[in-house]
Amino acid sequence: MSRGRWALVPALCVALVAGCTSSDPAPVAATTKASTPAPSPTPTATSEVQDLSSSDLGIVFEDVPSLTGAEAEVYNLLSSYQTEYWRTMTTNAVSPSFSVLASGDVQATMKGIVKTNKAGSIDLGGVFSTTISDVAVDGEKATAAVCDDYAKMTVKDPNGTYTPAQVGYGVPRHKDVTVTRGPSGTTWMVQTVKVEGSC
Repeated sequence: MSRGRWALVPALCVALVAGCTSSDPAPVAATTKASTPAPSPTPTATSEVQDLSSSDLGIVFEDVPSLTGAEAEVYNLLSSYQTEYWRTMTTNAVSPSFSVLASGDVQATMKGIVKTNKAGSIDLGGVFSTTISDVAVDGEKATAAVCDDYAKMTVKDPNGTYTPAQVGYGVPRHKDVTVTRGPSGTTWMVQTVKVEGSC
């Protein structure tokens, strides 16, 4: 196996782990190929689900449900979280929006991912598809399921290009997410994301 693939696999495995924790990432310098991204708006209380699919960013939200109230708020938070996760992956710069989207551990995790990917000159792009489902709110806590599909992701490093399957992302990943009310009591924050096989 080439040196490039050895560099790729750990970086992408770490990227998956990023979805497994939560945190407030600090900004990291953007790569030269990407302009500094504008952070997504802070999710606020709303009674409608927002579809944040973006052809410019390369993110598609599949099977967007019709939700209202707290369930819609949680869905919108997770949509923003997924958007900033993918923005971070494609720019190699930690999105500052994580500071309002998620709790403590994500900042360090995302910084580690960016550091690893930059060290390996790993460039991720293409299209990332994600489905958020099973949103359930119980008072100040909520849970949801997320299915991340990397099948249309592009991967390259100085040694070449790779398919998602070659770097361990050929099968969609299922994640169980827990969310709690943020410190203000009016917004939600991602607390944990646990990878549980495929979806």
